[in-house]
Amino acid sequence: MGVQKDQQSVVPNPRVVKPQYLAQQTLQYKTFLKRTMTEALQNAFGLYEDPTLHKAKIGPDYQTTRANFPSIVIKFYEKQLQNIGVGHMEWGPAANIIELKGTGKITEGSGEITELATVQDLFPGITEVKGDGIPKNAIIIRITGENSVLINKEAFETRDTNLSIRGELSIDEKFIEYHHSLYQGDVAFEVYGLNSPDRDKIADALVEVVQMGTVGEEGKTFQERIYDTIGLSPYSDWHFIAVNTDLLQGFGEREELAPWMPEDVWVYRCEYRVPIIGEFYSITPKGSKGTLGLVKRVKLYPWNTAGISDEPEGRFGEVEPSEFPGGQVPNEDYLNFPPIVPFRRHTFGAGLSFSNQLPDTGLHPHIGLYPSKVLFPKE
Repeated sequence: MGVQKDQQSVVPNPRVVKPQYLAQQTLQYKTFLKRTMTEALQNAFGLYEDPTLHKAKIGPDYQTTRANFPSIVIKFYEKQLQNIGVGHMEWGPAANIIELKGTGKITEGSGEITELATVQDLFPGITEVKGDGIPKNAIIIRITGENSVLINKEAFETRDTNLSIRGELSIDEKFIEYHHSLYQGDVAFEVYGLNSPDRDKIADALVEVVQMGTVGEEGKTFQERIYDTIGLSPYSDWHFIAVNTDLLQGFGEREELAPWMPEDVWVYRCEYRVPIIGEFYSITPKGSKGTLGLVKRVKLYPWNTAGISDEPEGRFGEVEPSEFPGGQVPNEDYLNFPPIVPFRRHTFGAGLSFSNQLPDTGLHPHIGLYPSKVLFPKE
């Protein structure tokens, strides 16, 4: 994740710009958490028409220039980080690198690509996009519709363009081990203003957005960014957050010398913290090393060193495996688990014509699952 800015530091009117992302090759723990909380609060404050709230600088970095005040600094105070369980292992699909070709429409000054044939195999934070009119190092950061996506770069021109799409996709049945962690702590919102009214106004809006929830559009958009963007933003398939907005704790007010070290300018500060819990997974390693195939069926040969002397002669299982030609047991002598069922009639399709006949399941070749296929013979 690259540096994220919600406005440029220009005086006297900061200009709002979109967050900027860069591909990240490690798992996303604190980066994802702070990015989510930052964007959620940016979305909420962007709906206010109050100029003080609209120009508030929101992000994970402490500000040092006068132009970036008032501001809210997002911090995370972790209390516990633990494995999901003792000796716990999870296995998920291993991803392969795929390359796709297609066409789409781009618009100058916008990061949205429209008129795509499909977005089925495109994943935010993973899929790279190349094409005429698109800057280098572009990646998809959001799925915006059935035929449109948002990338982290703005197009140079408006046109239909040929696209080269590269990303990860699980296209086979190879599985790899994942690690799964839980965490809990507090998210802190440090509010700074160049005067007491600015600080208090920002604090009022913060309490309304975070604790009042969906009573207004501002609180609604804050929660939507946290909970309704799974699979639509980078790494959101692998990291999940739950914020306890019922417990918003204040940490007092104080004044301090401005960071650019003047002799007579003070910064007015207050802080709120809210409990948070979450979970995240390790990133998928590249390549096929260490992958396992999916076990679909197990074949067993019913034989032991003592043989099966009480079975009638000629039944399978009497012959030592090494005595077969080439040491290979014929397929028809294996037991299959689960059974290979050539035909199975659905109950809802049978209507009233139920029969006392059972199909040959293939569990015991030649003799069927039961001694007799007729369960209730007629007299």
